[in-house]
Amino acid sequence: MKTVFVILHFLTDNDTIECIESLNKNIGDENFDIVIVDNFSNNGSLEKLMKKYNGNKRIYFIKASWNMGFAKGNNKGFDFAKKSLNADFIVLLNNDTVIEQNDFLGLVYEKYIKSSF
Repeated sequence: MKTVFVILHFLTDNDTIECIESLNKNIGDENFDIVIVDNFSNNGSLEKLMKKYNGNKRIYFIKASWNMGFAKGNNKGFDFAKKSLNADFIVLLNNDTVIEQNDFLGLVYEKYIKSSF
């Protein structure tokens, strides 16, 4: 199963980096991608992220041409994850979220098998 984490980014690159690093550390070699949706940051933070993760084949960037707000920004990332990356599961995260469980995806898959949530 393929999981895509969609992270809504706005202005705070340090938070977004911490979120991405927590995924890279704790999700392991699972079949996952990360989509960063920049909600029209105008402080250079998106450029910092793009430079830091340049060449990482798991990370995709979407730059909004205006601040779409929380819901529309997430919807844009969700749509890309579903239609372009063919995700089976999509996890929407604020950029200040840190995943600390190394069995996070295993738990998600287990819950899905049991309850089809």
